[in-house]
Amino acid sequence: MSAVLEPPTDQWLLPVLRDILPQSAIEQVESTVAVSYWRAIVERGLATDEDLLAALSARTHFRIATDLLVSTEACERVPEKLARKFGVLPLSISQTILDIATANPYDLDCEKTLAFATGRTVRMSLAPPHRIMERIEEVYAPVDRVSKLLNQASTSSIQSVIEKADDTETALDEKEAERPVIKLVDHIVAEGIAAGASDIHLEAGETGIAVRYRIDGMLKEVMVLPKAVGVPLVSRIKIMSQ
Repeated sequence: MSAVLEPPTDQWLLPVLRDILPQSAIEQVESTVAVSYWRAIVERGLATDEDLLAALSARTHFRIATDLLVSTEACERVPEKLARKFGVLPLSISQTILDIATANPYDLDCEKTLAFATGRTVRMSLAPPHRIMERIEEVYAPVDRVSKLLNQASTSSIQSVIEKADDTETALDEKEAERPVIKLVDHIVAEGIAAGASDIHLEAGETGIAVRYRIDGMLKEVMVLPKAVGVPLVSRIKIMSQ
């Protein structure tokens, strides 16, 4: 007896696909896809994320998110469990409005649940599902992400960054741009921007390098890094300031 496969989780996307794809392509996708229409369409080159977002926006009149920056307060008010359950990213929150990014603007259960959980009216904008999940990983697990970057930072890569700092005329090539220490600095800056920080402070202490964001005039410690990365971090920042 053959197993009964669950339908794709994004069956709501089918009417949108009919706006941009021939019926033959849709029938082929329907007969072979078991997980996600969106993913299959993009992977097979039948449409891009931008094509799908444009068609979805035309149908719903929701705007397409130009960035996926997340405010600290919005992240704190929307539990990670709900963000993952509904595949949404909380962007910002005011006294009356919760702005989220979603790939599925038809999810009324999501809208009602978030409205109840936050006491706000939910306002949606559109973004690709894979980008939303990537940002959820980054926003809700910054400590895990930093730990992974630090684990990737070998002694040789750290020493390389230190040496480059002494040569201000040397530009970073593409290979160097992949170094863990550089990714770590980029992550700290990106998270500071997303949190709405006016400035970022690095302070050496007995336990390590404290990273603090100034938000609404107050310094908030967000992570403590090992002392060993202190010099490479400063060196990278010097290079960025050239």
